[in-house]
Amino acid sequence: MPQKASTESKKDTKELLRTKNDGMNDGKFQPLQVRTLDHSYVLPRQPPSKHSTKPSSLSSHADREDKRMLPAASEYSSVKGHLEMKPVFQKWRKFTGRKTNTTSDQRKNRRLLNSSRGYLSKKKNMTLKEATLKPTIALLHPVESRNANFFLGRSINVSNHRSPLNTGLRKSEGGVEIRSKRAEPCHPVHRIVFLKTHKAASTTTASIFERYGYYRNLTFAVGKNHVLSFSAKFSRKHILHFPGMRGKSYDMLVNHARFNRKEMDLAVENAIFITIVRKPEDQLDSAFGYFEMYRGMKLLFKRNPLEAFMEDPLMYYQNYSYAMRLISRNGQLFDLGFEHEFDENETQIKTYIRKLDKDFDLVLITEYYDESLILLKKLMCWSFEDILYISNGIRSSSHRFQKSQELVKKIRQWNYGDLLLYEHFNKTLWRKIVEYGPTFQNDLTYFRKLRHAVLQECVDLTKVNDFDRREEKFVLKNKSDKCACLLRDDVAYTHLIKKSMFERYT
Repeated sequence: MPQKASTESKKDTKELLRTKNDGMNDGKFQPLQVRTLDHSYVLPRQPPSKHSTKPSSLSSHADREDKRMLPAASEYSSVKGHLEMKPVFQKWRKFTGRKTNTTSDQRKNRRLLNSSRGYLSKKKNMTLKEATLKPTIALLHPVESRNANFFLGRSINVSNHRSPLNTGLRKSEGGVEIRSKRAEPCHPVHRIVFLKTHKAASTTTASIFERYGYYRNLTFAVGKNHVLSFSAKFSRKHILHFPGMRGKSYDMLVNHARFNRKEMDLAVENAIFITIVRKPEDQLDSAFGYFEMYRGMKLLFKRNPLEAFMEDPLMYYQNYSYAMRLISRNGQLFDLGFEHEFDENETQIKTYIRKLDKDFDLVLITEYYDESLILLKKLMCWSFEDILYISNGIRSSSHRFQKSQELVKKIRQWNYGDLLLYEHFNKTLWRKIVEYGPTFQNDLTYFRKLRHAVLQECVDLTKVNDFDRREEKFVLKNKSDKCACLLRDDVAYTHLIKKSMFERYT
């Protein structure tokens, strides 16, 4: 019997060596399968080092992943299982060797083995599926599922959370559970004031907040329609009050309202304040076309109405309707509470921008929308699912205008206040991106892949909804709740929110 055991031991050792050499020949990192009496476990293996003694970035990444793949204490509930593993580790020690002139790979294998010997006391760092005894891999990002044609993400423990996007915990193709992991503990933010600015992707952004709040039964400060205030600064008098909300503060204010910090603080207590700005030449171009300002200016039949307007903007401005005058010059600053009487006062403009910098926790930039949403996700302690979006509308080609360099220069001079506003918060955005840390680019890349997967699943890119001549909207090819909630716009969400609040608070 001793002779037979020795023969089997040598045979097992040769099998281990053969498996290692096979993995090194193909140049890929492959885990070593070690079979015990009852179960099969995955032990770590280092990738080959051809020239340098320094571990590669791939090697260090593999080290981190493999330490998480080692079996945890729950797998050794039986004495039999524990004793059965002991000879295997003896073979592993023999395999790695203890010679004084060991190679770099052997030293790395020995260090990895030494670190693995303490895994019995590291159960708190592991999560196992009790049924299959396979470890859970903790990742910094969710991982796209190949089985379910969607994405995986962190589940949020919020009462009455019924979002179709809350996919929670899923299984990857290999049957291993995958969870996203936060570097630092934080709690999702539910108190939000989002200040919309005209034609700066604010409707798409408002839909993100409305989707988040609606599926969590949060309360919204809403008006009779989807606009709280346009020309007048916001007041709590603009809110549609429900009997059950009397004397209470709301969770969110995201419908269009002109900025008034004092009143908004009273409507939504302890809120995070967020807004969005856009390049002034693009914002005016979009507003000029969407609101068809050229009709009131009798420029409809001009080859380029925007260019004709900028030939003498002050003349058209003074003779234009009051409502359109509000947004045809420094419209973004006006939405943020600035008065038009100071449009020519650069000192007043800069002073007010510094005040806005203190009032708002984050200012998104339309031209860097995805980057802005990554910052928003971190600020709000949300998941990637929470910031997913499908653009609510793209301006039709018939309502776009060609802008030469000369025309852009004229628009910037006309909207000088908006230009200073944009330049200030564009610098602020990139400073925050630097402060975000080295994981920013990985987060951004993952988010864009996630968006692309959602577009492929939900949107029929061969069709377009041009019911509104001013803009083109996407058409769903998948009418699931998940896709519908992403494409739903600000007006539709406002209707659902008011209906929900009426049922709960009347």
